[in-house]
Amino acid sequence: MKTIFVYILLILSSVVNSQLYPVNTGSIKYLPDEKNGTDITIQLSEMILACNDGDVIVIPAGKFIITDQLLINKEISIIGSGSDTITGTMLYKADGSELNNFTSFIKFSTGRSYSNYKIFISGIYFKSLPSSRYSGGNPVSLSDKCLEYYYITDFIVTDNIFQYFGGAGIVAYHKDSIEGFNGLIFNNDFIEFYRPELNDLGYGVLVGAHHEENKKWILNPEIGSKKFLFVEDNYFRETRHAIAAGTNAKYVFRYNVVVDNWTAPAIDMHGAGDFGNMYSSRASESYGNIINNNFDYWGNPIIESTPWNDYPIAIGIRGGEALIYNNTSYNYQNLATFYLEENNPLTYPSPYQIGYLSGLKYGLKDSSYLGDHGDGDVYIWNNQFEQKFQEWSKYIININDQSYLKFNRDIQTDVEKPGYTAYIYPHDYRNYYYTFIDTFLNEISNINSTFTNQNSIQLAWNNVLCEDGYYIYESTDGVNYTIKDSTTINDTTAIISNLDSDPYWFYIRAYNDLHQGNKSQTIIINQDIESATLTATPALNETDLDNQSVTITLNNETFTDLTLSTGNFTLNNVPGLSIESFGTITSTTAIVNLAFTPGDFDAEINNFSITINPSELTQTSDVALQTNAITISHDIPSSHNLFLVNYDHLGKYLIVSIIGQPISDPHFIRLYNSSKELIYEDIIRTNSYYIPIRFKPGIYSVDIGVEDMTLFTEVIVLN
Repeated sequence: MKTIFVYILLILSSVVNSQLYPVNTGSIKYLPDEKNGTDITIQLSEMILACNDGDVIVIPAGKFIITDQLLINKEISIIGSGSDTITGTMLYKADGSELNNFTSFIKFSTGRSYSNYKIFISGIYFKSLPSSRYSGGNPVSLSDKCLEYYYITDFIVTDNIFQYFGGAGIVAYHKDSIEGFNGLIFNNDFIEFYRPELNDLGYGVLVGAHHEENKKWILNPEIGSKKFLFVEDNYFRETRHAIAAGTNAKYVFRYNVVVDNWTAPAIDMHGAGDFGNMYSSRASESYGNIINNNFDYWGNPIIESTPWNDYPIAIGIRGGEALIYNNTSYNYQNLATFYLEENNPLTYPSPYQIGYLSGLKYGLKDSSYLGDHGDGDVYIWNNQFEQKFQEWSKYIININDQSYLKFNRDIQTDVEKPGYTAYIYPHDYRNYYYTFIDTFLNEISNINSTFTNQNSIQLAWNNVLCEDGYYIYESTDGVNYTIKDSTTINDTTAIISNLDSDPYWFYIRAYNDLHQGNKSQTIIINQDIESATLTATPALNETDLDNQSVTITLNNETFTDLTLSTGNFTLNNVPGLSIESFGTITSTTAIVNLAFTPGDFDAEINNFSITINPSELTQTSDVALQTNAITISHDIPSSHNLFLVNYDHLGKYLIVSIIGQPISDPHFIRLYNSSKELIYEDIIRTNSYYIPIRFKPGIYSVDIGVEDMTLFTEVIVLN
């Protein structure tokens, strides 16, 4: 008989020392469950109104409409159930809402220049209206934003997806003189922001500063300190600038992936005089980024005949000072281009241009970077540049009067800034987030098990908030544990195979990045159980089911006799399939001959199993014994083989390209993991589609079809 022991053991401490990174929180308020498509603007607004500083709002899983701006004048956090589209939380804009040009989904403005609490936004898919580029030609002239922070400190944004925002995904304004930690944006996705209707507007992150504060240029930006807005480990796809900055802004942009931006630089610093900026952007550090492009300056796919000067540029600096190093660019004519924003400068240096501070002291003939000779200069070194055409240059100065900007005076190439040390990476303030989410990660408790066959077991456990997935720990002695397997976000089951000793110990830990919560209860498994294995040779297919057979093999069990009744065997999940007869029968095996009423599945069946009544078995007496599930493939007409699935070479996302007839009617796309669980679903309206999911190595399948008919299925193995 099956033997399963469950022990509740002592809870171990988490990876992060919460005493070093303490987080104070108030009440946790849970928004009630609602149906998909519900407008929750009023409920959220009322809950925000009832919150105090430090409170946390939890939005349940589902797809909900936001129709008006949520203005928050308190230090509160908002978290969802994850940013995946199937099991997570989506907040989206509907046609006709009050979220018009220049408004945002959520605006934080407390009226204070300090914070007593950390402010977290995580686990939400934010979605606005698609522009004509993504909607099949329907124009949407909407310059909207998602999150706005007005002079807020101590905010952290992580584990979100931002899509279709024509203004910017995140806008952050800070004081000119940041006195401590400002904000941290990490592990987010910013996708498909381009607005052709608005001259290809659509920034990922936009940074500015409060130029009314003393109305002065901050002399020392404190390069290498935490007194910047940090943007790290994010993914940007089809944005104008992945990051842009204006008046006195300071940012660190590091270890991000930027894909397919055109028209304007992926990484940008505005200068003084443009768009009403009193000052230039103050300072930036950009390093460790991968910047890759597949489109020309006009947004057309790059082909072999694309002229060299139709390629865009990767980084553009128009004022202030900057450090640019250890970046890699592909398909850009310049890795970095330097400008002077002032159209008709009168003297050198032009106010707040690159090299401004040392230019004031030493004038046109300065030729050093040591000491204060390098104040305000750009330093650029150790970058990898793809030289595709001989006309391309790694770095260029793009101004009419070359006397205002010079290499080795204002721009120091292949030289590290003396005395510079980068701020710790990953940013240590991530640990405040990990302390915060331990409240949720540590709620993992029970773990259950069912055997799928003699050597495999399925483990299941309760889901928790703020996780990226779960680690399954295994031991054969109850002392030494290793990670046996892992799952992705909101996936709370795992099948463990190849069990070959007795007993086994298992426990589960939720993880986010490299951080793990406390472990679940420990479960001990002995394998002296009854199970039944279903096999089919050859594999089953709908075209000839009427002539096929399957074999049932019992483990730790025997049939009561060699005469079996078809009425005691139930075929699961296949309409029209029945048992015609039994073939060879032994005490532990039975061949089942199938009969099938012809039909069309439209999609493969991946959960065919057989349930055996206990009256046919000698050991099992209380419940029926069910076999493992196997797959019956369906017949796909050759006329439907119009699809090709491509995998993004940066190793994170899938690009689905549909070849053959152009897409006219909306098609569904569904993505399944190796456990046949639906992990993504959406509608395709164009012949190229991007799946916004961070993929781990594994086996996936993609289904594409119209209405209820699956036209195509492809299995994808990602290493």
